Amino acid sequence: MVKRVVSVLVTALAAATLSAPAASAGQSAGCNWFAKVPTVSSTGRIVGVGGRTGCTNKINLSVEVRRVIDNWPDQTVASGTSWSFVTGSVTVYGDRQAGCHDYFTETIWEGTSTKIQSAVMRSCR
Repeated sequence: MVKRVVSVLVTALAAATLSAPAASAGQSAGCNWFAKVPTVSSTGRIVGVGGRTGCTNKINLSVEVRRVIDNWPDQTVASGTSWSFVTGSVTVYGDRQAGCHDYFTETIWEGTSTKIQSAVMRSCR
């Protein structure tokens, strides 16, 4: 439910990337998280990029591209985890589903409730 509200707000602001300041203890004040709107590669694969900048602590960071499924859990179509991650980005690749679907990127601090989601993009194959 929150994802859809966040997506509407980001779309209304015409932002390509959603970012947020650090929300948990142990992170530096300048630590910011991001989840970029998924794109489609030249080979037709879906690409998601997420990460964080200005951080100093090591975490296990996961990035997922998920397909929106109304009234059902969203489907993960690409995922990757970077262990002992400090700052930078993680890129994941996945296969698009046949038909037209909505996708978003989610950046997750493994083992906590800290995560951020991008706006939704629609892709047809």
